[in-house]
Amino acid sequence: MKRFYCLAVVCFVFAGCSGNVKKSNLNSSYDVEIVEATGMAPITDNNLSSAKQSSLSDALKNAIHLVVGVYISGESMVSKSILIDDEITSKTEGYVEKYEILKEYTENNFYKTKVKAYVRKEDLANKLKRIENDVERIGSPVIYSQILDIDNKEISFANDGLLAELKKDSFRVVSDYNLSDIIIEAKVSSKFNTSEGLGGFYSYSCSITGNLKTRDGEMVGGFNSANGGIGVTDTDARNNAIINCIRKVYPDIKNSIISFYNQKKIIKLELANVDSINMVQDIIKYLRNIPAVKTSVMKNYDKNTAVFEIVLHRGKSQDISALLSKKDNVEIISVRDFFINAKIK
Repeated sequence: MKRFYCLAVVCFVFAGCSGNVKKSNLNSSYDVEIVEATGMAPITDNNLSSAKQSSLSDALKNAIHLVVGVYISGESMVSKSILIDDEITSKTEGYVEKYEILKEYTENNFYKTKVKAYVRKEDLANKLKRIENDVERIGSPVIYSQILDIDNKEISFANDGLLAELKKDSFRVVSDYNLSDIIIEAKVSSKFNTSEGLGGFYSYSCSITGNLKTRDGEMVGGFNSANGGIGVTDTDARNNAIINCIRKVYPDIKNSIISFYNQKKIIKLELANVDSINMVQDIIKYLRNIPAVKTSVMKNYDKNTAVFEIVLHRGKSQDISALLSKKDNVEIISVRDFFINAKIK
């Protein structure tokens, strides 16, 4: 329960934090993010000392979560909550260079501690890069797929096989066409080869061809492949050939989707005069609330300039810049196809 508690509590910690970037006291080539966070722990059996230590530990974990939340997508925060806790927040000594206790108090039988923590940015960013895969970096698109035979009948086991591959790579899959970001349509044909000289086994060959498109009809890519399979029965051989065909073509499907989002659906926003992690979080929250935006994360924050990646459901950079310009404190400097340059007034 403790693991999920620290993820939940971070939601209200944002409201009371402020931060900025400074050079590390231990290594001047590294930056630290200075954030304020509050932790809490129940007081059980009147053991104030134990509650105090647990509250401090929780505050340091929440400080790290403040920084994690702007570097990683919401989908990854949820799907990898246990991994993030095991690999990052449970090891505060590896990411918090130092801390100061700002306030300690009891409230409703809880001991609460507010800290100012100096979080090592580079160490944290490098760890997060290893945690979040290529699919999660583009926002884990939602996929609908349909695989038919030459008679236009659905091959459910083949479709299930493809969906299993997609899920393993952090794509999200749905059974409703209207809820998808990307639609995969494929046709499969198979034919009997031989059973002679195979010691009682049967041999089949298979070919698959298809395309990928957005729900709005924009073409993402195409694919085709062929493979074979054997089995102890005619049906087993045919099914194995189809599954082998899907496994062979799957890397092309995955790479087409990633390439499409990298080229067409990801906008880079460079924002100057950003003086705190609060401001970063405010921009991310604003972007993620735009219906056309799938997700947004900060990729870099250096010398008061923050660089964000915005993954779109639809639209283009001009649409996002028009909405950003409505914020009183944002001034748009220039806009290109996949790039927005702006500053805080």
